[in-house]
Amino acid sequence: MKNTDSISQEEFERIERYLLGAMRPDEQLSLEKDLAENKVLSTQFKKVEAVLNGIEEIALRENLDAFHLEWDENRHARKKSHKIGIPLSIAASFLLLAGFFTWLFWMRPDANEQLFATYYQADPGLVTAMGSSEDYAFDRGMVDYKMGKFAPAIQRWEALLPEKPSNDTLHYFLGSAHLGLKNTAPAKMYLDRVTAQESSAFREDAFWYLALVNVLDKDYEKALLNLKKSNHPEKEELIKTIKEK
Repeated sequence: MKNTDSISQEEFERIERYLLGAMRPDEQLSLEKDLAENKVLSTQFKKVEAVLNGIEEIALRENLDAFHLEWDENRHARKKSHKIGIPLSIAASFLLLAGFFTWLFWMRPDANEQLFATYYQADPGLVTAMGSSEDYAFDRGMVDYKMGKFAPAIQRWEALLPEKPSNDTLHYFLGSAHLGLKNTAPAKMYLDRVTAQESSAFREDAFWYLALVNVLDKDYEKALLNLKKSNHPEKEELIKTIKEK
């Protein structure tokens, strides 16, 4: 079965033409027939429709819902197991404690990663029209970015840099995509280029994400400096949290 998270350029353009009313009647009927018979195509259609309207729900939300469902199921299963014999329960308790301390000392995320996770939310991106061939590569990368597929978005956008070496929009979203992958060095490089352009519409947002880069790198002094230049609504809360560390 084809991966529902992947969509070819041909499929994307076909769905786009349907949504924009640019199809012949016979093409519309053909696509509607395919949608009724092909669940994978139907899923892709919904995702493209959401992206083009700027209101898509990122796959992360679906993953979180699945996680919470699994958590609830596991919790109910644990409640049903309380009638196990005493000796076995005691042995299980020791195993759980051992597992907990293993997680505590070896697997628990660092404090900086926990702080990052508390405040990080990817920039929602731009609405894409997928219109002119000139902008197609950028817009196609934006579709990947909005679906949480940061690596393909980076690959598409970095290929545009030779033609647009000082484009602040390109640098901002490259920085955002790298930050989504926790690649702090390239994220910092691209976001620094945005903050250096005083006329950039992305400048204050770039300072916020730079601060989160600093948090991941445990450079809290620089994080505070960048936060002061940001207009993010949570900046004061994050400043206070950092100062209390």
